[in-house]
Amino acid sequence: MNTQIVSRLLLLLSNFTIFACAQLVWKEASFQKDISPSQDGTSAVMSQIFYEEKDSWNPMEGTTQKRKYRTLLEIWQGQTKKKVWTVASWVLGEQIYYLPRQRRIVALKGMDDQYGTNKRLLVQWDEEGKEITPSYSDSDRIFLDFSPSDRFLALVTGKSDPSGSVSEVQIEVFENEKMVSSQKISDWLGSPLFALRWIGNKLYVREGSIVWEWENQGNFAKSQKFPSCFSPGSEFGKKTYPSAKITENGWEPGKKVSTVPKMAKKPEEMEDCF
Repeated sequence: MNTQIVSRLLLLLSNFTIFACAQLVWKEASFQKDISPSQDGTSAVMSQIFYEEKDSWNPMEGTTQKRKYRTLLEIWQGQTKKKVWTVASWVLGEQIYYLPRQRRIVALKGMDDQYGTNKRLLVQWDEEGKEITPSYSDSDRIFLDFSPSDRFLALVTGKSDPSGSVSEVQIEVFENEKMVSSQKISDWLGSPLFALRWIGNKLYVREGSIVWEWENQGNFAKSQKFPSCFSPGSEFGKKTYPSAKITENGWEPGKKVSTVPKMAKKPEEMEDCF
């Protein structure tokens, strides 16, 4: 093999090595910015998750490795950005609730560096971005929703394991951070078969073909009449304003979906809707 060919092969190998090493270096990345409007659509919290990523040595993983999640939160009142701060973890956009009457933001943030797992912590901030320590249960907080009056908070709690399974699932209802009722359910899966829905101060909990109801500090009971669809779950957030969008100069709430559901009396009449 002549010297010229060897030189070219060495150059190609060198370039490939440099490219491969570059792909294995941690780089900054982010998800698309998200928005969660308040109940009346005049205020909102924008959120954007940032992280570091690199290609894996193992091509069979089919995705990049990610670490060091953090979330940028912005309070918007009308078209005015009022406050910006950063949270040292991932915060799910669909689980951010801005409560202007209480002058606070409530959300679920990750407890580990694995995005989207059920290891979540309920957190609160005032409108200056200062964290308020809530006094809730020690279980993983998996899902939350507020009553339209923002008087009551429904929390789905449980014990999650590394595989993503959840045990000891319970619905807990709070008023002013004091638990007023609870109900154990069999599971909580990311599907329409397990869902919450508030209508006024009445809470409906779908557990497969069973629906539980709770109202005004009473006990849970099996419901004989219930919403045919469990989305949106309340009158807050991005599911209530699905057409909300971020614009060049701020944001637009879009049209609020109807929060008055069609009611059903039989499980087969329920729709599998998100």
